[in-house]
Amino acid sequence: MEDTSCDRPLMVGLRILTALIAFLTTCYILKNIQEMIGENSVIGTLTQVIVAFEMKYDTHGTMNGVLLALYVLLVLTILTQRYIHRSTERGQNSEFEEKSTSENRTSFFSKLTFGYCTKLVMKGYRQKLDKTDLFPLNEDDTSACVVPRFENYWNQEADYIKRNSLTTKKTDKGNEELKQQPQLVKCLLKAFGPYVLGAAMLNLLSSIFGLLTPFVLRLLIQFTENHTSAIWEGYMYALVMFGLTIGKTFFETQQGQRNMNGDRRMWIAISSVIYKKTLKLSNSAKKSSTSGEIVNLLSVDAGRISSVFHNINHLWTIPFMFCATLFLLWQTLGASAFIGLGIVIVLIPFNSYLVKKGKDLHLEVMDLKDNRVKMMNEVLNGIKVLKLYAWEDSFEKQISTIRDKEMGVIKNQALVGTCMHLAWCLTPFLVSLGTFAMYVLIDPENVLTAEKAFVAMSLFGMLSWNLNALPHIVNHYVQANVALKRIQAFLNKEELNEEAVTRNPDKKYAVTVDNGTFAWNKEDDFSLKDINVHIPEGSFVAIVGSVGSGKSSMLSAILGEMESMSGKVNLKGTVAYVSQQAWIRNASLQNNILFGKGMNKSEYNDIINATALRTDLNMLSGGDQTEIGEKGINLSGGQKQRVSLARALYQDADIYLLDDPLSAVDAHVGKHIFDEVLDKKGKLGKKVF
Repeated sequence: MEDTSCDRPLMVGLRILTALIAFLTTCYILKNIQEMIGENSVIGTLTQVIVAFEMKYDTHGTMNGVLLALYVLLVLTILTQRYIHRSTERGQNSEFEEKSTSENRTSFFSKLTFGYCTKLVMKGYRQKLDKTDLFPLNEDDTSACVVPRFENYWNQEADYIKRNSLTTKKTDKGNEELKQQPQLVKCLLKAFGPYVLGAAMLNLLSSIFGLLTPFVLRLLIQFTENHTSAIWEGYMYALVMFGLTIGKTFFETQQGQRNMNGDRRMWIAISSVIYKKTLKLSNSAKKSSTSGEIVNLLSVDAGRISSVFHNINHLWTIPFMFCATLFLLWQTLGASAFIGLGIVIVLIPFNSYLVKKGKDLHLEVMDLKDNRVKMMNEVLNGIKVLKLYAWEDSFEKQISTIRDKEMGVIKNQALVGTCMHLAWCLTPFLVSLGTFAMYVLIDPENVLTAEKAFVAMSLFGMLSWNLNALPHIVNHYVQANVALKRIQAFLNKEELNEEAVTRNPDKKYAVTVDNGTFAWNKEDDFSLKDINVHIPEGSFVAIVGSVGSGKSSMLSAILGEMESMSGKVNLKGTVAYVSQQAWIRNASLQNNILFGKGMNKSEYNDIINATALRTDLNMLSGGDQTEIGEKGINLSGGQKQRVSLARALYQDADIYLLDDPLSAVDAHVGKHIFDEVLDKKGKLGKKVF
């Protein structure tokens, strides 16, 4: 009898172990069925033997041990085969693995523990890392994937508002129609809402694991006080607490990574939309949008909105944890726990005033920062004139005045933030003090035992963290709310009419303007009226007139840069434009000419010779690889104009619009360019220009 009773747990354990190994092995084989069985006769044979053995014998006693041995042999065979397969695959695909993202090709456990970063960390410990050592971006994190999805939602929102405005215009008042604008926050929620929900689930699990810890702590303390309990209970409680802590850490780290990925994606999307909006602003909108404001929108406001991704789930987590911890405190300490709730309610009006004050100060800081950046841009752009007239002191005083005002507001903002932080730091202490004091004083029989004290302190610690995080989160949301309104106001500004210039390839003429009336602003007195132009393909047309007569405006009207008051404009084919003031990128001279197009060596050399840049390249130390400074600072006016012309020629467009391209070059260089480029036998002999 004793032998049977001793063998029974062993047999049960053997069966459980066999079933577990069988289940895991079956799952793995089913996942890799083609690779495991279709390409490996040994694994296929072993699998058939095990199936036949289970069907023929009743697996009890010795037969169960045999079955376990067969499963162990199958597992060892699979592991050996996978090791050989991985080694061969690593040798064949080493180049591909270097270019692929390690996060995408790693195991679930490695993603959970960030083990794939170990090699990078060790390499960074031994030597200095450079850009090539870092993992490439996931495809989902690239701008090519993020931006189109967000733009799609933004365009849908804009089209929806536009349709509503058109339908309500006949019935509603005009001033009511102006209130309808596309909402940026709706588009952000549609584009990144599912990603936020994933982080919310991880946050919920982390919060639940945190709330379970005090329960287990109470059981562990009860175990230490109860000397009759079995020792295995203590080990179990300790292991459960360890598991809850590890699980909470895993969920928090995964949520943090997901938040950082969402932050990066949101910043990419917002920055891209702002940049594209600057290219489509109407001339009246450009007057109200300074360069300093646009720089701040990209560098400050976009980052503040995207950083909300880190704290967005705290909007519901903090109230949830606050209520949950108060409920657990009520179960532990009784009605005295609600004294803490009363203290929090008393402090709400004071904190509300601080939040409103902080929002007003932040708006004032951003306005002053816009003015300061605008002034600095004007100074840097006109530094030569400023030095020539010795205006340094005057402009320095103006900038210093704006900066002093900004610093004053920043100091007040810091003071408000300090008061807010102090209030929320004192709140947990006051809540703990009030609760414990009320618990002891409310009833002489209430005694703070170790169980109640430690559990209550654990709950107070959780409450303290949430209350301490609240002022920072509120401050972030106040700043993000201001940034959201600024960006939305910018994105809703008037744009140029994209339908003003059509591109119908079936038209008879290359350039067609019918009864066109154009103005820089709708309220502007200056305008081009009753313009009719029909230019056939292959024509060489010059617009001649006195200074200020509208020659450059005419080209801008054809490009769609002016407000089209009436008439139609059509362009047949692609267009290249060379402005009167050359635009040069901060890049090499070669990249300024290629402008993102692939290199065609023969065509490139022909254009260099045609624009008389060969002599200049020989003079430059780096040739066409010479780095050109901001706005072409290390090139002369004639060189910049010829680089701009070479860029347009290399694009091989159908229509060329040249705005006085020879004004900045010498006479003999101008003759060379005219013969090699503008003449009928030149590069543009068969083009419309």
